[in-house]
Amino acid sequence: ESYVLYDGEAEESVELTFPKNMPDGTYTVSAVGSTADMTSNPIASLEGFTYTNPNTPAAPTLGDVMLGGDYTLDLSLTAPAGEMDGYLVTVYEVGDKGNMIPTIYKDLLVDKAHTNLTLGGQYTTTIEGYTEEGADSPMLADETVTYGLVAGKTYVVGVRSCKEVEENLYLASEERFTEKILMAEAVKPEVSVTAVD
Repeated sequence: ESYVLYDGEAEESVELTFPKNMPDGTYTVSAVGSTADMTSNPIASLEGFTYTNPNTPAAPTLGDVMLGGDYTLDLSLTAPAGEMDGYLVTVYEVGDKGNMIPTIYKDLLVDKAHTNLTLGGQYTTTIEGYTEEGADSPMLADETVTYGLVAGKTYVVGVRSCKEVEENLYLASEERFTEKILMAEAVKPEVSVTAVD
């Protein structure tokens, strides 16, 4: 991710102000010159620098992740010491090569009061058939599409503590991850009805 540190007139030297939500990390600096008619190619610094944001919250402690029984995942967590306002939570699918792919449940903002989380789920929607442009185009059939977590796939949950540094602008901790968990088919409830005289 990149951050704009200075946008102004050319000077021999400028003082750079780091954004409040810029996370800890190693960065390089690139400069781009421009006139009214043209923009130069970026010139990058030869060496990087390490930045530590003093306002970064500590990371949370995660408990064991468990199946919720209905394509959901249950997770308990412990808040870190120090100031923080909540959590940013992402459910990742584990790919064939071990890579983690964010699902539709990405960067969910959870209030710090919630330490027992139920994540994920599954829902189905029907896209109605339609006729594409052109008088001779056939009518396309209705299509049922399923979203969410899927049985047989492996998932990991990532959680970051976060602090609101400006309205709707958050600074996040290092991400903590659960163990991998294999999603099972939903458990269907068994219902029995007995007539009483």
